[in-house]
Amino acid sequence: MANIIVVSFTKETNALEALHKIKKLDSNGNITLYEYIMICKKADNLFEILNNTTRFRWKTLSSHKLESFASALSGPLGLVISLFSGTITSTTEGFARYNFENEFVKKINPKITTAYTTLIAEVGEDNPFFINNTLIPYKVEVLRTSADAAYLDFIEDEIERLEDKIENHRKKLKNTTRKEREKLRHKIDDLKVVRKTKIAKLEAK
Repeated sequence: MANIIVVSFTKETNALEALHKIKKLDSNGNITLYEYIMICKKADNLFEILNNTTRFRWKTLSSHKLESFASALSGPLGLVISLFSGTITSTTEGFARYNFENEFVKKINPKITTAYTTLIAEVGEDNPFFINNTLIPYKVEVLRTSADAAYLDFIEDEIERLEDKIENHRKKLKNTTRKEREKLRHKIDDLKVVRKTKIAKLEAK
């Protein structure tokens, strides 16, 4: 099952440490980390972001640039980023296209003006235990909603089949040799790219 998770940390160091641990869960085959971004509101209309293309270098964006960045992301992840940052609200037309649970949105809203470092990620997980257990030392709340439910008409059989393939490869990671694990990780990475491209094409329609 693909989920969107939102986790806020009072310390940037804790957020980065937690991200490393979640990446390790992905590497070990316990979860699949599809997309993620770290975001922190630094001042009025200024945000710092860290995502999987910046190699752990923070990038400062204005609210306008952040909105453009978020809209370029495939699937509901971009909308959650926009909601959290305050560049859009849950009442805008864009949210009508997605089936976000009300409780999920209500819990994000109070965090919009905080200076916390927040991890927003799309993950594939059979059970919330792995991520929840990993984050226990940080005493944080993990907000979670189904990404598959959020896609509505954007989810096609082809995307679901890609997710099934990724999850099947992930399960094999736990019982393979190091060499086989590397091959499986490359296959998973390739399938993630195909999935992301397919979602982007569907949204373009």
